[in-house]
Amino acid sequence: MPTELEIEPKRIEPRFTGAYDVTLDSQGRVIVPSPCLSQGLVDSIHIVPRRFDRYKYLGLFPSEGFTKYFQDYADREGLTEEEFVELSVFLFNDVARQKLNASKPRITLTEPLIQHLFNGEADQGEVLTLVGAGILFVLWRKTEYEDWQENRKQKIEERFLQQKVGNTSQ
Repeated sequence: MPTELEIEPKRIEPRFTGAYDVTLDSQGRVIVPSPCLSQGLVDSIHIVPRRFDRYKYLGLFPSEGFTKYFQDYADREGLTEEEFVELSVFLFNDVARQKLNASKPRITLTEPLIQHLFNGEADQGEVLTLVGAGILFVLWRKTEYEDWQENRKQKIEERFLQQKVGNTSQ
């Protein structure tokens, strides 16, 4: 029987959901909607520039989720501590860490983040979409998000249609 020290408490991962349109102000700030705060996007976050195919977006990880996400990746890949440090330096050079103030929950997009998301300068009043994606939130340009959704929808429909056709021919 395990001793008290050998028992690890199970933790429930936050599961962020929903999509919220937000507006970029003239100082590069976005106000975080209250439902995001109530789901756990509070205190300190890491903002990570990311890509999926041709789409660029920002991953917003709560600090605890950020550490766990990348440690789990390192464990899955069997990285040594040295390899993990090298990968971290390479991947997270542009990561921005910010504190959220509960009374004025704003994210400030730094110049490298704006460069990544907008390929240059952002327009004041630009509409962005903040999407819950499991252990993180994802910040997209609204037009990119809508295009990505349509593209993913088509790919999913094609895949299920192929599976359905494959199953009926057997």
